Amino acid sequence: MGGNVETATRQRRTPRRDSSLVAVLGVLAALALGACGGDPKDAEAVEASSTTASQGGSYSTQAFIVPFDVMVPDLFPTEATTDSANFVTWETGNEADPAVRFLVPVDVYVPGETEATPPPADYLTYLLGQREDGATFSDRTETTVDGMPATLLTATVEDSLDGSLGCPAEDVAAEECYGLQPDLTLRMAVIDAGDVTLLAWLRHAGTEETGDAAGEFAAFEDMLATVSFRDEAR
Repeated sequence: MGGNVETATRQRRTPRRDSSLVAVLGVLAALALGACGGDPKDAEAVEASSTTASQGGSYSTQAFIVPFDVMVPDLFPTEATTDSANFVTWETGNEADPAVRFLVPVDVYVPGETEATPPPADYLTYLLGQREDGATFSDRTETTVDGMPATLLTATVEDSLDGSLGCPAEDVAAEECYGLQPDLTLRMAVIDAGDVTLLAWLRHAGTEETGDAAGEFAAFEDMLATVSFRDEAR
């Protein structure tokens, strides 16, 4: 499970494309279009269809304990990277890129404790209590996710709180679970899913002032708006 952990070491974000190569390809495409006598409207139609295709696809969880369908932002592959009983995630494989997690905690590591314990019944109060351990929470709003009550907030922390969010299985070490980390900003949703607490968050590498945090957060909230819990989850 070590590959999924929100750890304090991050790689430098690398450009997705070489700008000079893109420029050359653009010139070649324009020459080819001119040679074929193409109508500029045809080129516009191709661009429009490409944009539509990049909006992401629909995914249905396979193993998750709270089954749902969702539209995945084009920041990520449509297929989940991991889909297990208590954990679903989408990521690109580059730790400098954002990732989206859905977690039903089996255990949590309360900050300062070395033994895991079951998640508290009032999870939101527990989470906000991590202010005493250096966490900061902002931009809190109350909402719903497919009719289920949810609290949205942004979380940062000064020092690592390994396992403070929770573990997807029993007998997992704190550093292999999920917790607030100083080099990450999380846009989180704490969802009251009846008998369990469902956490969802987007991991942004850096602060709210670095990279495209606002765009990533907006994509995450748009994703939450498409969540549809299947009948067996109700």
